[in-house]
Amino acid sequence: MRRRKQKSNKWRQKQKKRERKLKLKKRYDDRKAAWQKRMEEYREYITSDAWRELRDECLAQAHYVCDHCAGVANTAHHIRYDEDFSFDCLENLVALCWDCHRELHPDRKADK
Repeated sequence: MRRRKQKSNKWRQKQKKRERKLKLKKRYDDRKAAWQKRMEEYREYITSDAWRELRDECLAQAHYVCDHCAGVANTAHHIRYDEDFSFDCLENLVALCWDCHRELHPDRKADK
């Protein structure tokens, strides 16, 4: 009887461990899916006319001078990434050169 309980307890422990792993995997998958959706929305926004106008206005306001190194600015960097890009404004952008922008995003392979 005692041996049967030990086996039963081991089986329960293994089952609980499997369930925890499944919960963690589901949470990871959900977060990954949400991140991918967010990146898709961001890419869509970055290719919009509204973004291009805002970016050009940011660069013109900075006279095409990088805010970090005083080089030639050719990209606008978001200071804060809000959930809804419809509220994006000039105060949330900084004019940067490619090199300074890459320093702020070391995980990105290339800027577009």
